[in-house]
Amino acid sequence: MIRLEVLLLSFLLGSALSLFAGPYAPGPNDPYFEYQWNLEDRSTNGDRRGIDLNIREAWSMSRGAGVVIAIVDNGVDLAHRDLRSQAEPSLNFNFALHTAEGGPLTDSDNHGTSVAGMAVATANNGIGITGVAPEAHFASWYIYNTNKSGAGFVGPDQLAEMFQFESNRVAIQNHSWVINNTLRTVGPSPQERAAISNAITFGREGKGVIMVRAAGNDRFDVRNANDDAYSSDPRVITVAAIGSGGKVANYSNPGAPILVSAPSGGN
Repeated sequence: MIRLEVLLLSFLLGSALSLFAGPYAPGPNDPYFEYQWNLEDRSTNGDRRGIDLNIREAWSMSRGAGVVIAIVDNGVDLAHRDLRSQAEPSLNFNFALHTAEGGPLTDSDNHGTSVAGMAVATANNGIGITGVAPEAHFASWYIYNTNKSGAGFVGPDQLAEMFQFESNRVAIQNHSWVINNTLRTVGPSPQERAAISNAITFGREGKGVIMVRAAGNDRFDVRNANDDAYSSDPRVITVAAIGSGGKVANYSNPGAPILVSAPSGGN
C-alpha cells in the first residue's frame, strides 16, 4: 500500500503552480486545514515555518475546476461528506468485477478514500480537510483483486482496459500503487503498454491523459523506482515524497525516473 505521496502534483505543476506571483486566496474554513502542513506551513504572521506547496497562491490561479482525476486504487467512499459532491458517478468502475461501481468492497479498503481526500476534498464546507484541487472532480477506479486471497491486482487485460478507460473525459490518472516483487523487474504487459500509449497520445481528443505514479514506500527494503517499469516509463510522471524537514522522506524510493518530489510525510 502506497502512502499519500502523489497528491496530484501533475495538476498543480501543470495548471496551477506558477513562477508568477499572485494574490493569496483566503484560507478555507475546514477545521483540519491548519494541520495540512504539506499544503501550507506558516505562522500566524505569515512567515513560512517549513516547506509546503504554497497552496493559497496556487488557488488564486486555479482550484481544478473542470478537471476530472481518476483515483486508481481500492475504491473511494462515495458517500463521504468531504467527497460526495466531487464524484463523477458515470466514470466510476470496478475492473475486478467489471461493474460501474467505485466504492470499497471491504472495511480495509480505505487507501483510495485517503488519496481522493488529499486530491479533491471539498473546501469551505466547515468539515474535515481540503484537497489540493478542491474544485476538481474524481472517478474511482477499483483495480485490486477480489479473489479470496485478497492479494494483488487485476490481470493485464483489465489493467490495459483501465489505462485507456474514458480517456476523453478523464484528464489525470493518479496511480498510488505498485506491484511488489523484489526478485525481478516489474512492469506493464504489452497490452498495457499499448493502452498507456493510446491514453497519452489520443486521450482528451489528442491533448493526452496525464499519468502520475508514486515512486513507492520501500526505501527500507532497498527498493528502487528503476526496477519498476511502470514508474520508469518516460511518459509517466513519477513522484517521490519529502518529509517535513525538507529532505527525502525516509520511506520514499529513490530512482532515476523520479521527476518531482512533493511534501508528504515522514522524516
